[in-house]
Amino acid sequence: ALTGLANRRAFDQQLHKEFQRFLRYRHTFSIVMIDIDLFKRINDTYGHPAGDHVLTEFAWRLRDHIRKTDILARIGGEEFAIMLPETYPWEAKKRTLLLQQIISKTPFKLSDTTDTPVMITASFGISSVAENDLIADAALIRADTALYEAKNNGRNQVILFNADRKPVLVADKTTA
Repeated sequence: ALTGLANRRAFDQQLHKEFQRFLRYRHTFSIVMIDIDLFKRINDTYGHPAGDHVLTEFAWRLRDHIRKTDILARIGGEEFAIMLPETYPWEAKKRTLLLQQIISKTPFKLSDTTDTPVMITASFGISSVAENDLIADAALIRADTALYEAKNNGRNQVILFNADRKPVLVADKTTA
């Protein structure tokens, strides 16, 4: 309710539908997992109302920069997911790099009544459905693995889980 986005359950339902389309028609899709870096600091420093405002603004920025056919959800806490139907990995990478730049280069307000800005970054993990996937969650699991690789490697990064089934750094804070 806070962000106005779909929740994890709704996202999972859409994921299963998209996976069935993939099995029947071989229409590819990609998934991007996103986590706001060091979000707990915002809550601890400025309070939970400010954290809620940042979450809402973050959700709106994502929504404003994805296609109408993409499915955006808040998976939990400060973690988000985007399903990109009809999108190959290289296309997902291009879209995700744009999102990373939008998030990391534009200040966030802490409330509607203050101009105090805060800079935040996010980590991104990308994967696409693969020919040998047996379950709908396979691409989601790979995207989540790529996300945690981005966080473990210093945050503010985009990691793509490539066709060789290995996470590969696409961009970090020095290239974004």
